[in-house]
Amino acid sequence: MSDKIKNYYENLPKDLRRENKVNNTFKNHHILPNSMICAIGGTGTGKTNSILDMIHRMDGTFYQIIVFNPVSTDEPIYSLLKKQMPKRSWSKISNVLL
Repeated sequence: MSDKIKNYYENLPKDLRRENKVNNTFKNHHILPNSMICAIGGTGTGKTNSILDMIHRMDGTFYQIIVFNPVSTDEPIYSLLKKQMPKRSWSKISNVLL
């Protein structure tokens, strides 16, 4: 037996395969539809600004954005981020903006 992990996705029957179709804004951001992205960094390093730019480039073709800040969500740029996101995709739980 080999130590190599078998990739079962390579051998899926055709009826079980899912094609990852890129959306029409892919050329603006180069992010695949099934991507999960985590932005981590110190205060003032541009995380929220980058997320706002990504939302603009993706033209609303995202499923969910979760913003966690253990200190404060009372920042002007968070208010702008909240305005950019559709109402259905956010809610506030303590210091978490979902």
